[in-house]
Amino acid sequence: MNENPQTIAEVEAIAAKMGIVLPPEYHSEASQAERRRYAELETRLARETPQGGTAAFVERFNRFYPKFLQTLLGVGDVLITATQTVLIAFGVPLLLLMLLIVEQQRVYHGVMLFEVAQALAGFSAIVLVVANLVFELLISWKEHKAGWQEPPSYEFSFRLWARRLAYMFGNRDSWQPTPKSPALRFKVVLRIITFTILVLALAGSMRNVIEGVQGDWYAAIIKVLTHSTLLEIVTWAGGLLFAVAAVLSAQALSQYVAQKVIEVVAAMQSSADDRPARLAEAAGLAGAMVLYGRLKELQRQRRVMAHASDMPMLENVIPVPSVPNSIEQHSDWGNKAAVPSVPNSIEHLSPAIQRAVEWLQANPDMQGLSIRKAAEYAEVSATSMHSAKKELGL
Repeated sequence: MNENPQTIAEVEAIAAKMGIVLPPEYHSEASQAERRRYAELETRLARETPQGGTAAFVERFNRFYPKFLQTLLGVGDVLITATQTVLIAFGVPLLLLMLLIVEQQRVYHGVMLFEVAQALAGFSAIVLVVANLVFELLISWKEHKAGWQEPPSYEFSFRLWARRLAYMFGNRDSWQPTPKSPALRFKVVLRIITFTILVLALAGSMRNVIEGVQGDWYAAIIKVLTHSTLLEIVTWAGGLLFAVAAVLSAQALSQYVAQKVIEVVAAMQSSADDRPARLAEAAGLAGAMVLYGRLKELQRQRRVMAHASDMPMLENVIPVPSVPNSIEQHSDWGNKAAVPSVPNSIEHLSPAIQRAVEWLQANPDMQGLSIRKAAEYAEVSATSMHSAKKELGL
């Protein structure tokens, strides 16, 4: 490397590439040197900084003014994000409630054209407006449960229009059926509800004119269209546009609320605290650690016994009585368990069987284990352990 390292992290990276492990005292020494150098530079800067007068004021101003601007920008960002969060979190439900009230009044005037009971007309208007919101929520939830992805939308083009027309007539070249949304039934009902709300809102605006027109229905329609004043036409158009804006806004906000609910539910389900699973995992880990500790203890005992078997026999050690070729009961032992015989030589056996015999001799308290368990502890095959037990007469 042509360039010297500039930080402790770079030095550690170089050491890691070379396979060198830096001891802790090296890190401590480097940290102390870094602190000393920082103190020296800080002292030198303090000596070079003007202590009074206009120069000192300008120096302090230049030092703290960028921090002041950064603080103002941070405060502005906090205010913007807080305002946006408050408007979205509380403004959307409040706006939906206000749109519901406005739409209910507009629909109420239209329902009064054919309903004589005012209470029933008001209740019908509430039902229709609430249904407009609920069906939008149902559509989003149904499509989410079915995993439906809305196909992409494109700008209008005569080529796309011709392709759509060819699809409707069943073009044979590249015709493929286009799937529909799983919430198609809800969408059809929502279109009917939307059209009904708009018609009733317009009829409510034209109620006074409709009540004042006499004659047949077709003659009345012609008279309304030809004899209406500009003020009346503007009033009807404005009422219709207001109803369209209110209905479409309510549907868009309802869809946003539905998507937000889906996201919140998914987040809650992903971060749910499964306490039984955590308890089972912790208990399993504790059991595994205990078992692993026992295994390490057995391995340590085997190494100790193997090391003891390699040491020369001392004269003051009492030899263990053995019975060749059979398991016998000595008369002076009483009712104690018999000791298996140990062959005088195991050199004629295979290395695996010899290792199994040595393990059985070194662990007499584990000679009652099954062949499979004993083979796992001795790290030999079950066949070798079976031959070793057969050799010892177990």
